[in-house]
Amino acid sequence: RHPGARRRSPKASPVGVTSVLLLLSGFAALVYQILWMRDLAILFGNSAHAAAVDLAVFFGGIAAGAALFARAAPKVRNPLRAYGLLELGIAASALLFFALLEVYGWLYAPLYQRFAGMPAALVVVKGAHAAGVLAVPTMLMGATLPAMVQHRPARPAWLYGMNTLGVTLGAFAAGFFLPPTLGFRGSYLLAVGINVLAG
Repeated sequence: RHPGARRRSPKASPVGVTSVLLLLSGFAALVYQILWMRDLAILFGNSAHAAAVDLAVFFGGIAAGAALFARAAPKVRNPLRAYGLLELGIAASALLFFALLEVYGWLYAPLYQRFAGMPAALVVVKGAHAAGVLAVPTMLMGATLPAMVQHRPARPAWLYGMNTLGVTLGAFAAGFFLPPTLGFRGSYLLAVGINVLAG
């Protein structure tokens, strides 16, 4: 080893690797979001309400996750490890969507009959249902970018850009290619697999 060579931190990882991880993370997030919107539209029977509730819970969860991680960041000694655990948490909590959607299938019907004549109350019921299945995975998604930025504090704009590129590609793929090719459940499991791979 050359005496003037710089010692590399064991926690460091190549910028290219972290960029790819965030691209994959963003891709999976938007695949979920589009498929969630479709499944909630089937459950709620109103695509406009499903889209509004899905977007509100999705972005609210991401914002909450980012804010909570920012508060906990000083206590995180290994942000890259935290990032990996967040990705695995997204995969695990996203899989619960299948089971909870089945439960909501019979739970929502009587609530709809009870509040059918009260549009505002019905929106609250729909929002509560959506938050029950989407809050945890979206909050974990929101924490992934701050975790990686803490790991690579010198490249925040680049990392944000790679995550945004992944989001764009995920929206395009889930909107036009994945469901016709893999089906809705296959597309969903692909997103879960991407989170596991990133984790």
